[in-house]
Amino acid sequence: MPTHPHRRRPYLLIYAAAWATLCAGCGEDDVAETPASIYSIKPRGRAPICWDSEITVVFSRDPGDVQSVGAWLEPDGQTGVTRTFRSDGVPTVSFEWEHGGSAQFEYTIAVCEYDDPAYLVWVTPEDGKPTMASRRQASGVVLRFNEAVRAPDGDWSETFVMTDADGREWALLVTVHDKRVTLKAPEPGVFTPGRTYTVRGIVSDRHGNLTEVQFTVVTKGKA
Repeated sequence: MPTHPHRRRPYLLIYAAAWATLCAGCGEDDVAETPASIYSIKPRGRAPICWDSEITVVFSRDPGDVQSVGAWLEPDGQTGVTRTFRSDGVPTVSFEWEHGGSAQFEYTIAVCEYDDPAYLVWVTPEDGKPTMASRRQASGVVLRFNEAVRAPDGDWSETFVMTDADGREWALLVTVHDKRVTLKAPEPGVFTPGRTYTVRGIVSDRHGNLTEVQFTVVTKGKA
């Protein structure tokens, strides 16, 4: 009796269709975890930018939440492939977005709008006026400028340095709130009685103007 192998084909087709249904979407999770890439950025790296310059980033697809150091998102709540930022006036601008995406660009900083540099209004304790070492260790030194200031390179970690008469040096811890800058000792026992300390630092205003600061902190001797 002759055989008819072609009659088995419907079963093979049904099996193939079922397998296709089961595998629909296979690999989509892997694709979704791949970060978007930057398609273009304006201005391009190495270009001159000022404080508040607009930086436009176009991604290959919606990158999700995008964070930046050296620029801020303007306006907030943007979605889609195009995001606009405003420069902080620092040479390095970096971006991070969902699923591990990141990029960094270097710019040339220009002063596009001249204004007088920020200046120090007062410092507590007063320059050279004796103060309690324990109070300075606990509360630090407070500076107030005439306008809001920032770190010249975006990093406060070594912006203010303090030395004593023996040449010991400390990078002070910096806390900034608008026009107010607080400097604290990085470790216990930095301020001791009967010593003179010299503090040096540099700050930047919103136009990129730099202001150098120097003053002394004198601690009272033991009673």
